[in-house]
Amino acid sequence: MKTIVSTTSVTCLSRRYQPHHHHHHATSINRMTSTTQNSSSSSSSSKLRQFIHKFTSSSSSPSKQTNNNSILPQRRQVTTTAASATSDGNNGKNNDDEEASTKYKIPPDDISVFVTRPDAPSISLSPSRTQVLYSHKPKDNPPVAELARKELKLGGIRIDTKQNSSSRMGHTVKLSIGKFPKTEADIGAYEDITGLPENGLINFVSWSPNGKKLAFTVRFHGDEHEDEDESPSSSATGRKPLELWIADVATKSAQKITSLAENYQLNTIFESYSWLNDDELLCCVIPKDRPKNAPKRPKTPLGPRIESNVAGNVRQARTYADLLKNDTDEKLFEYYCESQLVKTNIKTNKTTMWCNGEKKIFTRVDPSPCGKYVILECLKRPFSYAVPCGRFPKKVWVAEASTDKFLREICDLPLAENIPIVSNSTRVGPRGVNWRPDKEATLYWTECQDEGDPRNEVGEGNPRDISYLVDFTKPTAETDAPKAFYKSGLRLSGYAWGCDDLSIAYENWYKTRTSRVAPFSPKENAEKDSYASTPISDEEKQNILWERNYEDSYGDPGGFVTRRTDLGTYVLARVEGETPLGEGTATGKTGAKLLLQGSGANPKGNRPFFDIFDVDTGKAKRLWRSPKKEKLFSCGSLLSDYGENGEEQITLQTMRILTTKQSPSEYVQYYETSFDYKSGEDVKYALNTDNGDSNIVEEFEKERVEGPCVLPVRETKISNFPHPHPQLSDPPKEIIKYKRDDGVELNGTLYTPPGYDAKRDGPLPLLIWAYPREFKNAESASQLRESPFRFTGISPQSSLVWLARGYAVLDGPALPIIAQGDDDDAEPNDTYVQQLVAGAKAAVDEVVRRGVADKDRVAVGGHSYGAFMAANLLAHAPDLFCCAVARSGAYNRTLTPFGFQAEERSFWEAPDVYSKMSPFNNAHLVKKPILLIHGEDDPNSGTNVMQSERFFAALKGNGAQAKLVVLPHENHGYRGLESVLHVMAETSEWLDEHCKVKRV
Repeated sequence: MKTIVSTTSVTCLSRRYQPHHHHHHATSINRMTSTTQNSSSSSSSSKLRQFIHKFTSSSSSPSKQTNNNSILPQRRQVTTTAASATSDGNNGKNNDDEEASTKYKIPPDDISVFVTRPDAPSISLSPSRTQVLYSHKPKDNPPVAELARKELKLGGIRIDTKQNSSSRMGHTVKLSIGKFPKTEADIGAYEDITGLPENGLINFVSWSPNGKKLAFTVRFHGDEHEDEDESPSSSATGRKPLELWIADVATKSAQKITSLAENYQLNTIFESYSWLNDDELLCCVIPKDRPKNAPKRPKTPLGPRIESNVAGNVRQARTYADLLKNDTDEKLFEYYCESQLVKTNIKTNKTTMWCNGEKKIFTRVDPSPCGKYVILECLKRPFSYAVPCGRFPKKVWVAEASTDKFLREICDLPLAENIPIVSNSTRVGPRGVNWRPDKEATLYWTECQDEGDPRNEVGEGNPRDISYLVDFTKPTAETDAPKAFYKSGLRLSGYAWGCDDLSIAYENWYKTRTSRVAPFSPKENAEKDSYASTPISDEEKQNILWERNYEDSYGDPGGFVTRRTDLGTYVLARVEGETPLGEGTATGKTGAKLLLQGSGANPKGNRPFFDIFDVDTGKAKRLWRSPKKEKLFSCGSLLSDYGENGEEQITLQTMRILTTKQSPSEYVQYYETSFDYKSGEDVKYALNTDNGDSNIVEEFEKERVEGPCVLPVRETKISNFPHPHPQLSDPPKEIIKYKRDDGVELNGTLYTPPGYDAKRDGPLPLLIWAYPREFKNAESASQLRESPFRFTGISPQSSLVWLARGYAVLDGPALPIIAQGDDDDAEPNDTYVQQLVAGAKAAVDEVVRRGVADKDRVAVGGHSYGAFMAANLLAHAPDLFCCAVARSGAYNRTLTPFGFQAEERSFWEAPDVYSKMSPFNNAHLVKKPILLIHGEDDPNSGTNVMQSERFFAALKGNGAQAKLVVLPHENHGYRGLESVLHVMAETSEWLDEHCKVKRV
């Protein structure tokens, strides 16, 4: 059935701030209501409440009987206040120490509406750029019952044993295909793919190389009672391993691959499937002879768990979660992760065993661009109880796709428990084993020369890393010695491949925040005798495009644009023919004209750009820049690089790119943009466009960008997605700038409720939501990295939902922690507390100075490292804030003794830093109320739920006003519908109470 997405604009029922008389500390803020009250909005609210009550129970009726389908998970929630602490012989139990409620709360209507906002579908273009795939996501969060399903936590991953997949996967509910829009009538016009099972959950969607087919997997929610049975469901729509389906793009119809489904079951824990060519796929499946029942844990352990370091080796690791703990865990890890490989032909509907039916823990199956060879990677014993599975022993080899013949072993790496915790550390041995995208089957990899430890000196001129290649199209590839083709003086981070004559290498060094980008010829270097053993020459050192501080956003030249090839890969896009920088060539070492696109950070706000770049001279010309209007324009991928007949020439006359346009009140929309280029009219172009904005190239860009040369463009709109939250469509926002006491310039985005006027309505309660960042110098820390014209998107967990409750919000204020001094060894965290407080004080003072915030009603909050920040601010800046909200934070740094965030030193190297930064150690200083929220199953390194539990115990022991909410089955972020609603409800109550907001 054909669906037409309405192209009419969505009516925006903007909530307006209701003026009131301002009285210090006793302000009565009315709940904001729509300026347009009608039956439609009332009906919508009623439906929302009905929907919410399907999954939750109101805390106002605890005695209400529920049926067996009600979801009432237990929630641990403890509250204490200093005022209620007693010493009257009741064993230390506070009168209000326990909240008996075991039901989830529902927030007020004006913020709960953000939970059910409709998301626009994600889009994917076909290889020929003629078709658009629309992937429709579910509108609502899953119930907690979905998260509560059984999962195994093994080796740093979480496994759904029923599906033999990763647990807690998101999914798509529907796939649709439409032609690439060329007219207004084409926008949003698509046809749903038919033949799919009802209520199927779709994952792992991909185009075939020729774009005529789509492959994807289907699974089902199943019934809750199925979890009681350990074996996979026998029901057609039960919980069992994922099924592989194929859709025909022309007919818009899909069907299951029966030869696969009837004989095998997919194992998608590490890999799912890979296209070999237009008709064949390689799939990971559960071994045919795997026992029906998984290994059982013994009721009584056979002995103690023993780990040893009797050799006295240095083995440091961060606080990883979900590690293996015993022999049974090892057996379970093998049982669920082991796979066999099969080859499926969708044309003949035949599936055959591949790779001799070997059972291994395959973690990678990667065909070469030509489809004739395959990189295979597997994990093997001995496993580790100290690091996640990514560091287990690993073997990498290449096999022939047609015969599954073993061709060459690339590496057989041992267990990697000894990788240093400092940045730029790496595993010893081949890493980054990949196919060159510009070749049919040339393999490359990189090997460190400093034992993987950046603290080891390598000597003047000697490389940190050397990269090698092997050409598998040669008959001697199995035995050919690898050829070195690049040596990096810093740590190699990757390549942008172009051709034999020109590719780009990326290097970086964390200690100095240095990024280096260098052009090179893979062919020329590989043909040099003894290239790997000779020092890096002066010529090589000087042959760079740029070397810069990567924290300097203003100096970011952008990233190179890539194009699709006939091999289905992406390489550097080279502009051919006439350009403002001279003639461009398709191949060769000289004459290369590449394309750069970047965010265009500058002191007035981001203005994305699109440049043409001459590799020979290192100079760029600006082709396009986001206009100086109240909208934000951004560049995306090339559209004119590939068509129905394959690769197409890239010229300025024919170039088409995908762009987006947005404003604070207008949702992001896609456009097809082309340039109107004629030679010899560069100045005319600059004068006739951009509405007289001559500031095409910023002063700090002029060393690398020549101007002016901005071309006129033609835009064709290709999407019309609805506003995701029309009930709050236009909250006023302003990027404000201010200074710390030490002169460091700061900025943040200030939002106020629609219709609010500071002079008329007086100061508001303010919520500051932030996340600190470390910097090497003040200049980079002071830069603006945002646009005032970005769309104001409000998710249910965004701080901006509180605008609908009458709060002002300072979102993302810069709180830089800057290394003090010019020494490379200077660390930002040496003065963390002082700088954090200084930044927070500057932010509060500025918003109060503007008359927007009441200085006595400023709350602070954050998630993860932002929660850590909020707790520290209550301890060290008690006069700045009236309360705090801290979600999923870490509060005791001695529990993360081998580094955290950007801190590279261990606890034993910097004990004072760890101590001073830990809110746990300063719990006795917290005198303002703090709400702690944490997911019970948080797997994030360093933020185990124990962090919040122990910090709460410390606060409680010191008589602080605190509340702890632990969300069952939740991870570092919160997904369950009941959890999201409950967090909103708890936060709303907390802020209203402690910011002294009265509701009428």
